[in-house]
Amino acid sequence: MRRLLRRIFLVGPCRLYQLGESTGGSVPLVFVLGLLGCAAALGGLFALIAVLTGASAEDYFFTGAIAGLLAITAWALYAVLVLVGLWLRGISPATYVDLPASTGRHASTTPDEPTWRRRGDPLVPAGLIAFFALMAAVFFADGYFSADQGPFEAPLATAPATILRYDDGPGGFGDRYLEVRFTANGREYTTKVKAEDRVEESRVPDPGGTQQVEYVITNPTQARPAGATQSKRSDAHFSRNLSYTCAILTALSAAAYLLSRHRRRADPQP
Repeated sequence: MRRLLRRIFLVGPCRLYQLGESTGGSVPLVFVLGLLGCAAALGGLFALIAVLTGASAEDYFFTGAIAGLLAITAWALYAVLVLVGLWLRGISPATYVDLPASTGRHASTTPDEPTWRRRGDPLVPAGLIAFFALMAAVFFADGYFSADQGPFEAPLATAPATILRYDDGPGGFGDRYLEVRFTANGREYTTKVKAEDRVEESRVPDPGGTQQVEYVITNPTQARPAGATQSKRSDAHFSRNLSYTCAILTALSAAAYLLSRHRRRADPQP
């Protein structure tokens, strides 16, 4: 049992890393097959239980498949944490894959791979700092543009609108728009609104149905589904929080990089 647990929780993450290295850094095919295989196996087991108990085999199959996907995904996240721990300690994953299980505790005496971090090297590669900085800039820009309401920064009003038809763009590609008609300021207006701007997870009404829209009071032809303002603000707030998080990670990784370089200069390796 101890050897089995070691293979699952220590050797497995190391072997997964080596498989990724051997394929140029891409996701190993064996991991994808394992992900799908575990989902299919658990789905089949749940479906068999459903047949024996007289329940819906289809519902039970999808429940089991999702459970299998989540289980392998959780293990993959755990594998990432294991590899991070090995990186911080300066121990190559090849150490645990190549050595017998009985010598695993002496892994630190095995030479590391040239591509892996050696003891004394900076804990954080410079590329990681650049990555976090880039992500901070991307999320900040996304938050800025998401917060920009354009013509909808003006005072808005709401009204029930009748959906006349769908407009999916040329050839059915692109964003779906709805041609709607509503009354504002005592007049009827016909315009198009973007169907994806809805906040609720509900089905877009069929032509002839009604939907609340919000429009610019001074120009009712500028309209969109009601609730889009709150959705835009929520998206902008989420993107800004991500940018702040990435900025903090940039500062922390840069500090760790500089500190490790300072220590390496103060204590040069023989």
